[in-house]
Amino acid sequence: MPGLHRTWYSFHIWITSMVITVPIYALAYLGISYNFIKKPREHSWIVFLMFSLFLFSTVFYFQGRFRTITLEPFYILYASFMLHNLIEKFLKK
Repeated sequence: MPGLHRTWYSFHIWITSMVITVPIYALAYLGISYNFIKKPREHSWIVFLMFSLFLFSTVFYFQGRFRTITLEPFYILYASFMLHNLIEKFLKK
C-alpha cells in the first residue's frame, strides 16, 4: 500500500512527509481549480482523470497505487504552475 501510514513509521518520518507533501497538494488543487475556472475546456481532462481514478479506487479498493502513480506527476506540474503565478503576483507589488 502506498503512502506513509502513521502506525507503520515513526512520528518524525510521518510528520516530515506531511510537512513536505501538504504544500504540494494544496498548490496543486489551487492550480487545478484556477486553471479549470479560467479555461475549463483545456483543463477538464485532469478533473475527469481525478474522477475516473476516484471511481477506480472505490471499485478496486486495494489498487490504490495506480491513483498515486498517475496523479502525482500532474499534481507537481499544477503546483509548480501555481507557485510560479503566486511568486510573480507578489513580486509585481
